[in-house]
Amino acid sequence: VMDQARREKPVFRDQGAAGAKGASVASRKRNPSADEGVEVGAVVWGRLYLKVPRDEKEEAKAELNARWDADNILWYVDARKVSRTQAQRWLPGS
Repeated sequence: VMDQARREKPVFRDQGAAGAKGASVASRKRNPSADEGVEVGAVVWGRLYLKVPRDEKEEAKAELNARWDADNILWYVDARKVSRTQAQRWLPGS
């Protein structure tokens, strides 16, 4: 049965333009840009952007599950899961 299945259905493995080991730059998930309104306190693509000092990053990660956006050099949290009150410490005016 297995031999017959192998003959009837060829194996297709799509590895993309960059092959199996790495993803091409174009296929990587991109971050929103400043043109889309990224700034501290803004919600863009469901992300609430924060200004977290380097010495407080572990605390923001532990308390809010904050993530780093290297393109915009800012921390962000899921705006649906974290309220502005919870993140107030890292928002403007605090």
